[in-house]
Amino acid sequence: MRIDASISSDYLNNRTITQWDKGRFYFAVDFMPTSDRLDANLGRLAATYVTTLEHLEANFSGEQLESYKSDLEAMVLEKKNSMANYFAKNVGGFMD
Repeated sequence: MRIDASISSDYLNNRTITQWDKGRFYFAVDFMPTSDRLDANLGRLAATYVTTLEHLEANFSGEQLESYKSDLEAMVLEKKNSMANYFAKNVGGFMD
């Protein structure tokens, strides 16, 4: 079955997309930043970012797209900072 990407629909929920559901992004990156698996967490964050960005670019345009992309960047930065801070405190402090 081929899905026509030109139609802005959410095939999972069978509804037209009118706004970005940020809750889906938060759910996808709802992992513990305190995990010692920094590499796995960063990989998961990167994959989720790319998937979300593709979704936004396929379904939105203009000012709405730019606004959502700014939101996405801020959300990713927040998660990266959280992981980096934990890593610096716990793993970086190990060398002291």
